[in-house]
Amino acid sequence: MRTVLLTGADGFIGRNLRTCLERRDDVRLICIDVGNSKEELIAAAMAADFVIHLAGVNRPKDVSEFESGNKGLTEELVELFSSRYKKVPILISSSIQAALDNPYGKSKLGAEEAIRDYAGLTGASVFIFRLPNVFGKWCRPNYNSVIATWCYNTTHNLPIQINDPAAELHLVYIDDVAEAFISALDGKFCPENDGFCRVNQTYKRSLAEIAGMLESFAASRKTLVMSSLDDRFTRALYATWLSYLPEQEFSYPLEMKRDDRGWLAEFIKSTSLARFSCPKQSRASHAGIIGTIPRSRNFS
Repeated sequence: MRTVLLTGADGFIGRNLRTCLERRDDVRLICIDVGNSKEELIAAAMAADFVIHLAGVNRPKDVSEFESGNKGLTEELVELFSSRYKKVPILISSSIQAALDNPYGKSKLGAEEAIRDYAGLTGASVFIFRLPNVFGKWCRPNYNSVIATWCYNTTHNLPIQINDPAAELHLVYIDDVAEAFISALDGKFCPENDGFCRVNQTYKRSLAEIAGMLESFAASRKTLVMSSLDDRFTRALYATWLSYLPEQEFSYPLEMKRDDRGWLAEFIKSTSLARFSCPKQSRASHAGIIGTIPRSRNFS
């Protein structure tokens, strides 16, 4: 049984990762977030066998909070271990913006440098993940993810705004991020030659392409025609979109067609695979299935 300290446990990535780790019998999880005291952080750090450091600032009220919330907090964490001669592996979620010359990028770069210094001083294993734009369930809309905002809008009959349709996003799906982090925890993930860790499966899509896909998902609730889900990105985006549907929208009316043989209701049609329907035959057509509603796949 290993004790894992997870900082930023209530955030988007933290919440998804926490759900995965809580299923494991070999992990004792300690969750720390902004509501915890410094004393609680110290106690959790001293008990930890592995640290997943996700806590940070990306939308501060004042730009100075980037420095304190990203670089400063990471320095504080590694100082807890260094000053007590405690050698604990640390995984940190950084950003591709660490390579850019902006306040957020500089603060993430500072956090990376603090982790590298800690590794050099103690010999502890460190995993620095430079992540592109992460999307998936439980990401807050109208915050810092255009996909979260557009998923929310298209599931709530709100318009979406595109300033530059040709602009391209570099994306990674939250489930793939969680899988990579857990692989590092289990000793199955190694940094690349440049010292950084990267999730293998990422995507690049234009804003116009993403908007068109989300609008097609919304339209499918009325037409019942589902786009092809053959590629991984479409499946991931559709799963994300579904997570923003209001609970009452999970059901939708079906058109029932009747004749003397009974009735048939189609509940989804695919452009590439099949049509799925629920038939019920009448007593006259087949007395043996009265009272049953068999499900069938009618390929056409």
